[in-house]
Amino acid sequence: MTRLFFHKRFFVQLAASICLALIAGCGSVDPGERVLPRWQKTPDYVVFSEEIRPGLVTSCATSQCHGRDTSFSLQVGNDQSDVLADYYTVLAFCDLDFPLTSALLSWGFDVQAVHPGGKVLSIDDRDRIIDWLEDAL
Repeated sequence: MTRLFFHKRFFVQLAASICLALIAGCGSVDPGERVLPRWQKTPDYVVFSEEIRPGLVTSCATSQCHGRDTSFSLQVGNDQSDVLADYYTVLAFCDLDFPLTSALLSWGFDVQAVHPGGKVLSIDDRDRIIDWLEDAL
């Protein structure tokens, strides 16, 4: 009986030692070696699917433009996977820290005169996109 007690005690002490070693190891990273990005809220998916995406699909997702395989390829379907794919595609062209400098706006509004399709976003589209992005700040 005492032998069983000593085995249990040994394993309890071993488990405690391992836990302490793991806990101590978690704080051993030099804070200067690893910087985590700040937490950032993403723009509202529902607002994107109901207000932002329809305008982009209408003005951008034609077969001659972004309805084909490009770096900014939009899906023309309306199922959940198409909308979600478009959400992440559009976010890749948005600067969430500085929404006004987003590539989506500068190309779609042809600010830099480099978009082959010219100005495709209306002022209302642009304002709606800016509001959507700024709501995530």
